[in-house]
Amino acid sequence: MTLIKQVNEFGEIKPDKLYLIIFHADKKPPHLGLIWNKLYFSLTIKGSEIEIPFDEKLELINKRSIPCLFLEIKTADKSSFLLKELTEIFSSYQPLTNKTSCLEPIGEFFYKLFQLKAEAPLLHGMIDALQKQQLIIESFSLHLKRTDNKTFELPPYDAGEVSERIRRLILLEQNRTS
Repeated sequence: MTLIKQVNEFGEIKPDKLYLIIFHADKKPPHLGLIWNKLYFSLTIKGSEIEIPFDEKLELINKRSIPCLFLEIKTADKSSFLLKELTEIFSSYQPLTNKTSCLEPIGEFFYKLFQLKAEAPLLHGMIDALQKQQLIIESFSLHLKRTDNKTFELPPYDAGEVSERIRRLILLEQNRTS
């Protein structure tokens, strides 16, 4: 069980800050992305999304009321390094398959930045490692129900559920384009 404490209401994405965003945080499995300096990075079935202005994603999140959890991650002043590393890492990935997930480039980035290695697989392990190293500064939610004491429990899921979700998304996309 992964519990996120002190989840505040969404305010704003600040410049020169790093965020892990968890889309559909109440579902299993969720989708993940990173935001650096208001630029969005993610890996999808269509390929890498690199340096997308986050305001475009925020508009979609609000239009569809997508439940999201944001984790602000501690960083030293490494502005040019972060943008360069994010771009290089996400550019090196092919579109998602049932053998890769949106977590992989994020895990690679966190390893390069913090030597962070999750002790358990999937998002639960990464969040546990971030919490253990005290790298989460703040967490906040948008369109997401929290408990009265401002906590959120990430639903458990396994690698099989991730592969199945990616397989279904690929099929949906193939049907849409044919």
